[in-house]
Amino acid sequence: MKNYVNNIEEKLFSSCQYSNEIKKIAEYLNNEKHKCFGIQINQDVDDCSDFSPLLSHNLNNLGDPFTGKGGHLVTFNYERELVELVAGYFNIDSSEVWGYYNPGSTYSNLHGVHLGMSKFENPTLIISDEAHNSFVKAARITRCKAVVKIKTDQFGRMCPEDFEKQLRINRTNNYIISFCSGSVTKGAYDDAETLLSVLRNLGIDKSQYYLHLDAALGGMITPFLLENPLRLDFSIDEIDSLSVSFHKRLGIPMPGSLFLARKKTLNTLPDHPYAEHYSSYDTTLGGSRDGFSPFVTLMKLKKIGYEGMVSRTNHVLEKAKWLCELLRNNDINASCNDYSPCVVLPAPSSALLKEYHLPLYASPEGDYTHIFTMEHVKKNAIYTFLDKYLQSNSSNRVGPT
Repeated sequence: MKNYVNNIEEKLFSSCQYSNEIKKIAEYLNNEKHKCFGIQINQDVDDCSDFSPLLSHNLNNLGDPFTGKGGHLVTFNYERELVELVAGYFNIDSSEVWGYYNPGSTYSNLHGVHLGMSKFENPTLIISDEAHNSFVKAARITRCKAVVKIKTDQFGRMCPEDFEKQLRINRTNNYIISFCSGSVTKGAYDDAETLLSVLRNLGIDKSQYYLHLDAALGGMITPFLLENPLRLDFSIDEIDSLSVSFHKRLGIPMPGSLFLARKKTLNTLPDHPYAEHYSSYDTTLGGSRDGFSPFVTLMKLKKIGYEGMVSRTNHVLEKAKWLCELLRNNDINASCNDYSPCVVLPAPSSALLKEYHLPLYASPEGDYTHIFTMEHVKKNAIYTFLDKYLQSNSSNRVGPT
């Protein structure tokens, strides 16, 4: 035992080393964030330093934000206000929705699958073949035995024809279905109305399926598009729940998501047990939850305001169109969905993939990657990337259209 203790002691920091290590990682992050092109994260979070006084406290939102008493240091009132504010963005009255904050939309998507599994016995999970990997993980966790992936079109949208085909092949009594608002690969938006018409035409009643909307990315885009061109919210009566992330578009220093569900859906499910040790019904996936981030998220949304979010949304979407045109003008086969900050392009060299934090996707037409034109992705950084891309990848001009 003594040898183990000695080995640990050798790795401990002096106060000087402690300070230097903090400075070291801060410098690294400051240098790298401007080249973080490929992940759905807005790194423009400098204003969040305003919240540093809260880091002197352990804010543990323990239990249900609406009924739980939690510990002494909670932000339940702000979490509830956040649920009510975002509910308005998704066209549902705050009295008709329940929700809570969690560490990311993987948790929110898991909760959607969990509720579907609570509603039905042995349902089939229906997702697109470009759905976030959290759904397959959720199926494993909840012991959902049947997962069917629907083909997507060239833009990344779930294909209605294959949706109908797979429903005919995989006829069961009950389904958990997920539509996407802003896919992880191409920023695609599923055509919910067309897909729902497929269900109706097949005679599949709403009582036979639970519908979750993965709006991790699109949830902080679609409410701020003028004239609501993409109807992906609770105004669609069939949607039971949804996920929306805030680190992707709003810009907060830690991953965070809201899970929102209709109360009328929850009322049809089994009751949750009561947890005496923290005086709350056990409605959330994680009983012990971060109380810092919901406060930060609410304050930023209220500070920016609706018009501010409209402006910010227009800015990143216009930048995506500009980037797509810039790449095409340089003979690079780039594409971009309408209302999406995601620009798809042929994959560059492995060195550039690493330098600019880009993912690598394989397809029959050739490997490709994507760039998300978030606030921290500046035009001068894009020009620098383009120069390197053209130099190192001049022979690669084949990619998805």
